[in-house]
Amino acid sequence: MKNLLLTTIFTWVIVVINLIGTKIQAKDNSLPDSLITADYVYEYTFSDFDKALQIMGKLRKRNSLPGFKLDITEGDLYFNTGKYYQALKFYGRALQSDSIQADDQQNMEQIHRMISCYDCLHNETKKAQYVEMLLKKSKQCGNEAMQSVALFNMGKMLYYQGNKEKGYEFMLQAVELMEKTDYKYKYDNLRL
Repeated sequence: MKNLLLTTIFTWVIVVINLIGTKIQAKDNSLPDSLITADYVYEYTFSDFDKALQIMGKLRKRNSLPGFKLDITEGDLYFNTGKYYQALKFYGRALQSDSIQADDQQNMEQIHRMISCYDCLHNETKKAQYVEMLLKKSKQCGNEAMQSVALFNMGKMLYYQGNKEKGYEFMLQAVELMEKTDYKYKYDNLRL
């Protein structure tokens, strides 16, 4: 009698687990095709991270965008939700892509993303490497907005290392450079 009761309970547990699994699977497949875009990944990043991640998975499965754009989108998803180590994985892979390497503007934007991650992680050594890389590239390309981002980050590092005067000098130089640009994020990037 005792074995029959245990077998019955065990059977019901298995049935319930299968029903829950089926319901979760049905929910996973319930996204309409109209939501399977990079724009919706960004739209749901903060309000429904799981849905954004689900959309991202479907974008990858369908190869809806070039690989480097998928990596940037997924990196942004993780970065914007404070998951900087995961973001670095995707940002680093995008930075190595031939498409990013061949386009100076996209290359600098991707280096900027790497700087932002290392800044949030307080990894000054890696951040400094990417700041130098961005400064060199931005000077070669004559891109004052990206040069400003690099100089500001240099100033910020010097400031936090205790060399406040030199840090302010770099930050003020960065602000002056940025004021001359029409960079769409010019007010978002120069902050402590």
